[in-house]
Amino acid sequence: MIKRPLSPSDFLLAVPFEKASQVLWSCWFAAAKEFLETPPDSWQSHDFIAKVNDHFAPLSRLPTRIDPHITAGVFSSARHMGHAQLADQERITRPYLVMREQFESAAAVPRRTRSDELGGAGNRPRRYLPSPLYFLRQMLTSPDYPSSEAYAHALIRAHIFADAMQLAAASKPTTGGTDLFEILRHHLQLEKIGNSLAKAAAYRRKVDTFPITDPTDFIVGHLLASKGLAVITTAPSSAEYKSQRAHEKPVMGVDAFISAATLLPGNSSYEFRFVPELTRMPAPSEIINQLDGVPLALPGAAAIFDGGLRTSTRRGTVVRVSGSSGCGKTSFALALAASCAPLGMSTCYLSCEEDKEDLERRLTTLIPPFVAKTVSFNKKIRDWFEAHHIDAGAPDENMAVVEQFIASVRREYTSKDIDPATDRPPGVVPLLVVFDGVHELLKRPSLPGEDQVNRMRAFVESFRELGAIVVIMSADLNEPALRELNYVVDVVVTLEHDYDHNSSDEPRRKFVLQKTRLQRSFAGAHHFHISRDEGVKIYPQIATQLEPYAAYSWKSVNKNVWYDFLQTAVPVATAVTIPLVRIFNHSQVLLGGNGSSGKAAFALRLLSSGLLTSGQGGRPRPLDENPDQKAKISRRILVVSFLYTDEYYQSIAESIKKSKFHDALYERTADPRVDVVSFYPGFLAPEVFLSKVMTKIVSAELQGAKFEGILIDGLHNVFLQFPRLEEAKMLWPTLFEMLRVVGVTVVATHTHFTVHGMEEDPSLQLDVRIANNRIAPLLQALVNSADFYLDVSAKQTKDEAPNYEIRVISAFGQSVSRSEHFWNREKMYVEQRRTRLL
Repeated sequence: MIKRPLSPSDFLLAVPFEKASQVLWSCWFAAAKEFLETPPDSWQSHDFIAKVNDHFAPLSRLPTRIDPHITAGVFSSARHMGHAQLADQERITRPYLVMREQFESAAAVPRRTRSDELGGAGNRPRRYLPSPLYFLRQMLTSPDYPSSEAYAHALIRAHIFADAMQLAAASKPTTGGTDLFEILRHHLQLEKIGNSLAKAAAYRRKVDTFPITDPTDFIVGHLLASKGLAVITTAPSSAEYKSQRAHEKPVMGVDAFISAATLLPGNSSYEFRFVPELTRMPAPSEIINQLDGVPLALPGAAAIFDGGLRTSTRRGTVVRVSGSSGCGKTSFALALAASCAPLGMSTCYLSCEEDKEDLERRLTTLIPPFVAKTVSFNKKIRDWFEAHHIDAGAPDENMAVVEQFIASVRREYTSKDIDPATDRPPGVVPLLVVFDGVHELLKRPSLPGEDQVNRMRAFVESFRELGAIVVIMSADLNEPALRELNYVVDVVVTLEHDYDHNSSDEPRRKFVLQKTRLQRSFAGAHHFHISRDEGVKIYPQIATQLEPYAAYSWKSVNKNVWYDFLQTAVPVATAVTIPLVRIFNHSQVLLGGNGSSGKAAFALRLLSSGLLTSGQGGRPRPLDENPDQKAKISRRILVVSFLYTDEYYQSIAESIKKSKFHDALYERTADPRVDVVSFYPGFLAPEVFLSKVMTKIVSAELQGAKFEGILIDGLHNVFLQFPRLEEAKMLWPTLFEMLRVVGVTVVATHTHFTVHGMEEDPSLQLDVRIANNRIAPLLQALVNSADFYLDVSAKQTKDEAPNYEIRVISAFGQSVSRSEHFWNREKMYVEQRRTRLL
C-alpha cells in the first residue's frame, strides 16, 4: 500500500500558480464540451466565443497583480469575460485562442489508422482532443517570459506523477517497496522509460494509437501529450470500444472522458495518437531529464541541460563554475537561486569574497520582473536565501567554517528525521548550496607532504551528503587541487569574458559547458549575458537552438491556398487579365531589387492580403466563406528589421488599412497587427539574434495568436553593420529551416548594391563587384531555399515617373504570366499597365 494520500502537492515543494491552475483545469473541461459539440466552422462565431468565455469567467475573479499573464492576453483579458457588449478584439481572450488553436490542430490529425486500412480493429470513428495538460502548459507559461515553462512543467509533472501513483496502487504491485517515492522511481527507471518509448515509436510507425498498459506508459504518454506531441484518442460519443488486444482496456467515449474531468482511467481507458508532423520520438535520456530533473527557469538553461538538471540517485549533484574575475560567476549563482525560489528551493550562499548584505542587494537586482510577480515567489528574501561571509583568514580556518556549516545542515536533517537522499520526489531538490571562493581553502604555496588534491576530493564528498544542488565556484587558477575538481564533480562550467584590445569591439561573455556526468546535455560555448532589467540570460549556441525543431517535419507549402495579391491587377480596356503569380501559403519569398522601391511595403501588403482557394469550377474564392458571421481576428505579422524602427512599419500598416486593393479579387479590409523587433548596427551575436526571433514566435504561440507571416527586412545591411552575423555562415540556413517547421509565410527583402554612374566608371564597378561578392554566399543560399524570387526595381519610362516593375525570377509549382506588372508604392497596390496575350 502507498503510505499517504496522493495529490500533486506530494510532488512539489511550492505550488506554482496555486489556485489559478485549479481554475484553468476545471474551466478547460467545461469549455472542451463546447468545442466537441460545436462544428469547427462555427468556432469563430460571436456566440461560440461568448460561450467559451463564460466558462472561463472564474479567471476574472483572480488577482491580476500576481501571475498577470494568466488573466491577460494579446487582444483582451479575463476581466472582459461575461460582458456581451464588446468589440471583437475585446471578446477574443487568451484562453479561447489557446483552446481553439489546440482543438484545430487535433482536428487536423488524420482520422484513419494503419489498422483501419489493414482491416484490423479499425473502421471505427475516433475522436481526437488535445490534452488538458497541454492547455495548462500553454496558459501557465508567460508569453513575456517563456522560461517560466519550468514552473508550469513542475506543476504538470506533479499532476502526472500523482495520477500515475493512483494507477499503480490500483494495479498489481511491481516493486517490494511501499514508499510513494520509491514506487515512482521504480516506474521512472531508464530501462522502463526506454521500453515505453520503444512501444510508442512502434505504434507511431504503424500509424496506430498508443495504449496505456502500465504506469510508465501513463507517464510517458501524458508527458508527450502535455507538450503537444500527441493527442488523446477516444470513441466519438458515450459508447466505448472493446479492444482487440486482451491486455488492453476498452476505449472510453469522449463524453465519459469530459464528464470525469480526470486523467485517471477507470474500467475503460483512452489512448494516444502522435501528431503527424512528429518525425521521431524523443530519446529516453531526454524524457528522463524532464521527469527526474530539476526544472530550470533561468533563460536558456533548460535548452542547454535538455529539460532539467538531474541529480544522482542518492546524493544530489555538484557543479563546478570557474572563471576569471569579473566573468559573472556570482551573478550566475544568484540568478540561479532566484529562478529556483518559486519552486520552493532554499539557498545557502557561502562566500569567501562578499558580505551578506552585498549579496542580498545584488540578488534583488537579478530577479526578473516576471519571477517577482509569481505567486509562489516569497518576496521576503531572507526566508529562502541565507548568506554567510567566510573570512577567517587562514585556509584551514576557512575549511573548518565550511565543515561546521555542512555538519549543521546534517544535524537539521537528523532532528527532523529527513533522509535527503530518499525523502523527496523525483526532480525535486529542496536545497541549493553555493560556495563562492573554493580557492581560498588552498594553501599557496603548499608545504611538502600536503595532499591538497585528496583534501579537495573529501571536501566535495562532504557536500554530496547534503543531497542538494551544490555550486562550487573558484577563480581560474592553475592549481592541481582545482583541476581535480573537474574529475570529481558532476557538472563543469567555465565562464569566459573575452576582452578585445580594439576599443570599438564589444566584450563577449561565454557560458562553456564542459561536462555533465548524469544526463544528456549540449556541451560547448553558449552566449552569456547579464541584463540590467531581466537578470542573467544564456543564449544557446545555434545547433542547440535548432535541436527542438529537428524532430518535426516541415509544414509544406500549401498549393491549394494562396494570397489575394497579384491576381488581376488594374485591367485595361478589353484586355484579358492573367494573374502574375500565385504566392502560396507557408512559402518563402525572396524579394530583391535595386534601390528604394518600397519593398517593405510590398512585403507587408502581400502578407496582409486575404487568402484564396479553389471553388466551384476551379474559380478562386475566399478561404473564409462567411467573414461577416465571425469575430474579426487581426492577422499577425512579425517584422525582423535591419533597417527601420517600429514606427516606420506601423505607418505602413496604417496605410494598408486605408488602401483599396485593385489587384485583389475580392473586396475586404486588411487589418494587420504588426509586431516589430528591430536590430541596431553593432556586434550582435548570431545566437542572440536567433534566440530573440524565435522567442518572439514562441511568445505569439503562447498568446494563442500565432504569426502568420514574417518579414525579414534589409538583409543587405547585415554585411555593413552586423559583422558577427556576417561571420556566422550557418545562421541563415538554420533560421529558415526553423521557420519551415513553424509553418509561416516568410518574405525576406534584399537591396542590390549599385552606385549612380558606375556604368561609366570602372573603379566604381570594381567597388560594387567586391561588395556584391561578400553578399553572394548568403544571396545564393536564399535563392536556393526560396520558393519564389521576385524583383521590384525602378524602370525608366518616357514620362520619367517612378515605375517599379515586378519581375518573377522563379516561382514554385506554376508557370508565370508574361504580363507587365508595376508596384505603386504610394497607393499600395499593383497595376497592370500592358498585357501580352499568351
